[in-house]
Amino acid sequence: MWIFLWFILFITEPALTSFLFSPTCSEEFSRIVTTAIFLDHLLMPVSVFVGLAAMVSLPIPNARTLAVKLLIGSLSSLIVLFTGMTASVFMRGAAGVDLSKRSQSLVSAISAYETANGHAPPSLAALTPTFLPVVPNTGFGAYPHYVYLVAKTRQSGDWELKVHCPSPGTDVGSFVYLPPKTVKEFFGSSSVHRDWIFFYD
Repeated sequence: MWIFLWFILFITEPALTSFLFSPTCSEEFSRIVTTAIFLDHLLMPVSVFVGLAAMVSLPIPNARTLAVKLLIGSLSSLIVLFTGMTASVFMRGAAGVDLSKRSQSLVSAISAYETANGHAPPSLAALTPTFLPVVPNTGFGAYPHYVYLVAKTRQSGDWELKVHCPSPGTDVGSFVYLPPKTVKEFFGSSSVHRDWIFFYD
C-alpha cells in the first residue's frame, strides 16, 4: 500500500509537468493542472510537520511504535516528493529544448528583418508575409503565444522573446530568448548563449 502511494506521489508532478507543456493542454485546463501541482508541493511541509511531531513523540513509550512508523513514512515521502520535483525540473528543461527548436524560424525571421531594415521589427506582425507566412505559436497548448518586447530605439538586437509559463502557485516564470548582443552585454560574452532560458521574473 505504501509503495503504491509513494509511486503516485513520485509520478504526479513529472506527469503533470509533461502534460502542461504539451500541445494538448488547453489554457483553461492548465489552471487545474498547476493547482494540482501546487497541492502536491504542499505535501512537503505536511510531511515535515508529521516528521517533527513523530520525533517529539519518540520518548513517549505508548506512542513510540506509531511515532517510528510516522517518522519512516514522513522521511520516505519527503524523498519521493523531492525526487519527483527534481524530475519535473528536467521535464521543463526538455520543454525548453523543444521550444528552442520550434522557435528557430521566428528568431531567424527577426534577424532577417534586422538585416534588411537596419533595426528590430516593431512587432511580430511586421514579419508577415515577407519574412514569415504567419507568426507561429509556441507549441505549448497552455501557453500558445510569444511575447515580443523591443526597446524604443528598436536597434538591432534590442529585443527579446518570452513565453510566460508561471510556476504552480505563483505568477512568475518565463522562458526567455535573448539575442546574442544582449547576452554579451549581460555576461560579457555571447558564448554563454543557450537559446531559451527559464527565468523567475
